[in-house]
Order: sequence, then structure tokens, then C-alpha cells
Amino acid sequence: AAASIKHVLSRRDCLIAASMLFIVVGCRTLLHHLSAACSEGTARTHEGVCSPGSSARALANGFCTHFPLWLCLTVSIHSGVNAHIHDRWSVGLVLVYQAVSVAAGVIAGLVGIGGGVIFSPFFILAGMDPLIAVSTSSTCVLFTSSSTTFQYLFTERIQISLSFVYGAVTLLASYVGTSLVHQLQERISAKRSLISLIVAAGVGVSAALSLVQFLTLVHEHGTAAK
Repeated sequence: AAASIKHVLSRRDCLIAASMLFIVVGCRTLLHHLSAACSEGTARTHEGVCSPGSSARALANGFCTHFPLWLCLTVSIHSGVNAHIHDRWSVGLVLVYQAVSVAAGVIAGLVGIGGGVIFSPFFILAGMDPLIAVSTSSTCVLFTSSSTTFQYLFTERIQISLSFVYGAVTLLASYVGTSLVHQLQERISAKRSLISLIVAAGVGVSAALSLVQFLTLVHEHGTAAK
């Protein structure tokens, strides 16, 4: 059976999540613009903060790189301890959930795969009700997608026109998908496996498309190298 967990977010939880998002995005954006400014100012690379041996640059790079990591690690440990003490989770269960979360975040940031591709099947395998698994997965994806989106936005790596076009279509499709899941849950409540099958199909399609994209990138890189 799935581990028990509280179903209500407190103000403290929301404040911690918002603060982490702000710090991670802010530090990554600052680090990017600092590197870009030093790279563009080739005539002044040996002056001030852009000097290779500058203590100010080293301090800024070190802070922006390590502080978000240590902050996330601290919050992760704190959350794991609370789950172990208050919700009676075993240490192994806490480590498994946190390992899956780390993997989902890294993959989402590297190749843009939605965390739901990982979270939904994992929650279902953990024994969670399919409808709750899909809903919880969508909520988890909110944090990974917000973090990566803001980082790419503030570092000017997003094609805004395409984002609006695909975003509008995705918004409509997500509404249709959510409505479909609710209809299935209400009309075929005994067929929980049907929702699990839909999730598995979505994961399979996403994995196949990601594999094709990866092979295409590898082929293009090999062709360019020749």
C-alpha cells in the first residue's frame, strides 16, 4: 500500500517552496548573466570582477552554485525526517521517494521530459490510487517545470512565440485529459487498471519520442563532427 501522507499544504510548506524556487532561479540567472557579461567584455577580462583570479567573481560563482544545492539538500533532509517521525515512513521508503524526485528533476532540467513521466508510474507502482497518482504527479511537476521555465526565461533561451502556441494547445489538451480521467473514475470505478493503462501508454509514447529525439541529436552531432 502507498505510504500515508498529509493531504493539506500548510502556509509554511508554501513559503518554503516559494523561497526555494526564488533562490534557485535567482542564483542560476545571476550566474548565467555574470558569465555572459565577462565573456562579452573581452577587452576588460582582466579587470575587476571579470578577472580570472578575482575574489569577487570566485565568491559569486561559489555562492550561486553551492548555496541552492545545500538549501535543497537541507530541506530534503528536513522533509525526510518529518516523514519518518510523524508519518511513520521507513528510512528506506524516504530514500526511495527522494531518489525518484532527484532523478525526475535532473531529467526534466536536462532534456525537458515532464516529471509526470516518472512520478505517475512510480506512484501507481507504490500502490497509490491512479486518480490520486495523476493529480499528485501534476502537482509535483509544477515545481520542476516552474524552476526550469523561469531559469530558461531569464537566461533568454525560450522562443516566446512557440511557447504561446504550444502552451495554448497543451492547456486545452490537459483540460480534456483531466476531464477524461474524472469520467473514467466515476463511470468505471471498478476498473482502476484502465487509468493505469492510460498512464503506461502515455509514458511509453513519451519515452519513445524522447529516444527518437536523443538518437537524432547524436546523429546530427556525429555528422557535424565529420
